[in-house]
Amino acid sequence: MAEPVWIVKAILTAILLVMSSTSSDRPRLTRKGEATRARIVDAAAELIFQQGVAGTTVEEVRDGAHVSSSQLYHYFEDKPALVRAVIERQADMAIGTQER
Repeated sequence: MAEPVWIVKAILTAILLVMSSTSSDRPRLTRKGEATRARIVDAAAELIFQQGVAGTTVEEVRDGAHVSSSQLYHYFEDKPALVRAVIERQADMAIGTQER
């Protein structure tokens, strides 16, 4: 049987490969834009961790990130796009902690 760590890495790698086609379509952001987007993803990740995806609203993320609705929707088309960004961030963090 395969090691659990390798199974998780394989799953996360598959997710990243699928998502890479959508994330590479993102326009390049300014330093301020990257910081705002990261703040939104951080707030969403924390809320999703505490409340789950279904229990987290876009409005709660907006308030937690201290951004306007127009800013949030500038970076993310909808809630599923935001959730994908959270998954991508978490996968990057999980893979980054593994020994190569």
